[in-house]
Amino acid sequence: MTTTRLLTIAALLVLATAALSPGQGPSLTAEDKKLLDGLFKDTLFDPQGAQRVRVQVTMRTVWADTVQAEREGWYLPAAGGKPAQVVFTDGEAIPLPPGKEITKVDFLAACRQRYAPDAKGDTKDDAFGGMKRAALGLGNEGDLALAAWLYRLGQEKLAAQALAQARQGEDKDPRGQLRGALAWSTFAQMIHAYMVRADDEALTHGERLLKRYVKGDTIIAYAKWHGAVGWGTIENPKSYRLIEKGSADDKLGGFQRHRLNISWKAVAPKLEDGMSAAKVSEDYRIYHPISTSVPISPGKARELRDALNQRFK
Repeated sequence: MTTTRLLTIAALLVLATAALSPGQGPSLTAEDKKLLDGLFKDTLFDPQGAQRVRVQVTMRTVWADTVQAEREGWYLPAAGGKPAQVVFTDGEAIPLPPGKEITKVDFLAACRQRYAPDAKGDTKDDAFGGMKRAALGLGNEGDLALAAWLYRLGQEKLAAQALAQARQGEDKDPRGQLRGALAWSTFAQMIHAYMVRADDEALTHGERLLKRYVKGDTIIAYAKWHGAVGWGTIENPKSYRLIEKGSADDKLGGFQRHRLNISWKAVAPKLEDGMSAAKVSEDYRIYHPISTSVPISPGKARELRDALNQRFK
C-alpha cells in the first residue's frame, strides 16, 4: 500500500472499516492486520523485544541553537557488538551512553488510558505543545503507529480501538498522514542541521528522507517558479544513491547529487511548460510544497495527475 505526495504522492490506500457488533468494540479484520503488518516493512520500528522509555535529547531549532526535549522511544540493550540505543518511530536511533538517564514507560497502561471510553480529547495546551514539537521535528506518534505497535505486542482489542481512532478525519488515509508526519520530522531535522553547517548530520537526515519512499508511490515533480512539471512512480525504492562529486553523473558541480529512479509517465518538454503554481492552487487546491516531501490527498492527486497527462501528452 502507498500514499500520495507532492514531490511524493502515494498511491491510494484502501482502508477496511473496523467491524462493529452491537455491544462490542471494534475488532481487526484480515485487511486491518495486513495494513498494520505492512507498516513494519517500510514505515515503523518493530517494538518486539524492546522496552518503551522516555529520554532527554538535544534537538536543533529553527533559531540555530539547541534545546533539551523529551522523547519517547524503544530501548534496545547492547547486543552483538552494538551499543545500547533508543529507537524512535521510524527506526531513527541514538546510542545510549553509560549513565544516561532513561525512564521506563508502561506502554500498554498509557494506551488503555488513551482509548478508555471516557478519555477526553486533546486540550488546547496539548495542541500548542504538539505544534512546538513539530517545529523541532518531534511529531508525536499518531493513532496508526500506536495501533500497529499494539497489534505487534498481541493487544488486538486495543489495536482495533487505536485504528478506529486513526480513521477519524476527512481524508480517511491514516497511513498517508503518518508517512507525511514522519517526512516532515526528518525534513525539519535536516534543515536545522544544515542551518548551522552540520553537513554530515544534515546528509544523514536527507538520506533518511529519500529512503522513505515505497514501491508504488506516485511522485508529482514540482519546480520552483515553474509549478508541476510531471509525474511518475517509484518502482525500486532502493535505487537511491548519492553520486560522487566530479563523476560523470555530477551535472551541477557538486550540487544536487541525490538520485532516485522514477518511472516517469508524463513530463513537461521544458520547465517553462509546467503547470503554474497559481493554476495548481486555483484548480486543484494544492499549494506550494514547504518541504522535500509533502503528501497530497488521493482525490486531488488523481485530478492533478490526469490534468498533467492531458497537458503533456
